[in-house]
Amino acid sequence: MIDAVVTSRGDDDETKEKQVRDKRRQTLVTIEKTYSLLLDVEDYERRYLLSLEGERPALMGERKQKICDMYDNLRGKAPGQERPSDDHFMQIMCIRKGKRLVARILPFLSPEQAADVLMATARNLPFLIKKDAQDEVLPCLLRPFSHVLYHLPLGTVTSLVQQLTNLPQSATAPAPTNLHLAAVLQNKVLPLVPLPWHRQDHSIPFPPLL
Repeated sequence: MIDAVVTSRGDDDETKEKQVRDKRRQTLVTIEKTYSLLLDVEDYERRYLLSLEGERPALMGERKQKICDMYDNLRGKAPGQERPSDDHFMQIMCIRKGKRLVARILPFLSPEQAADVLMATARNLPFLIKKDAQDEVLPCLLRPFSHVLYHLPLGTVTSLVQQLTNLPQSATAPAPTNLHLAAVLQNKVLPLVPLPWHRQDHSIPFPPLL
């Protein structure tokens, strides 16, 4: 009877480990696919300049679709879902290459898409900081996130401020060798938050890349 119980627990552990490996493998595949899309998007400027006038609308449409595909790959929104689950995005953000991928993709996203990525990160900062203890890659997101923050509408900024100010103290304490994203957002970015509020247009889009 004891041997049977031990065997059963061992099978359960193996099943869970396999599920974890499969999920990580799938996440790595998603990252590589998204990197391929990113390289295509980055190449569109060259293709646009070399194209004929009549070809350019189609190129712009293709570029826009690839950007949407990159966003969908990051957020993992399933058909019929009202809002994407953060779990898929967190799997990407737990991998060093995934964090760097997000930093490179952010400037191409629409203001709404970029704001969604920023809010998902803010909701899960304590978890992400813990996972980033060895990689110390989160600071690469500071510049693109600062740009996103400056273009957010007032309501979204208010929600972001509430999330950041409600973080546990342990999450915002910087490690000796790494000034974490949460600490920088709170100590350097938040004092600048009122600046966009004085603008007449609170949802200014990113400048066109082409």
